[in-house]
Amino acid sequence: MEQDYRIIVGGELREGVKRFEVVSPYNGEVVGGACFAGERDIEDAVLSSVSAFEETKRLPAYRKAEIIRGIVDRLTEEREAIAELICLEAGKPIADARREVSRAISTFSIAGEEAGRIGGEVVPLDIMRGS
Repeated sequence: MEQDYRIIVGGELREGVKRFEVVSPYNGEVVGGACFAGERDIEDAVLSSVSAFEETKRLPAYRKAEIIRGIVDRLTEEREAIAELICLEAGKPIADARREVSRAISTFSIAGEEAGRIGGEVVPLDIMRGS
């Protein structure tokens, strides 16, 4: 299963300045390709993130929570595919990769719950076994 990835800058897919092969550390096989961002891509990404921050900081808490729940839903839907990709790209055992995806789902779930209650406190991330 070879994947080919471009970079995303401000919601736009770009080719970047140079492509490279993603090689599995497990068996040395090429599992995909990806791009290095160029100077212009990086500058555009920074400007885009500043603009996005200006927009998102004005969103009401319920909308921020909805967006985060959407991320949780998508991670949950794609759980196994993401775990398999982690295995290919990082050479991790599938059990570890699945745990990593579960941790991401848990982290975003907590963030979604807290989106409406943010009061300047630190939320511990060790609430899930195996983290």
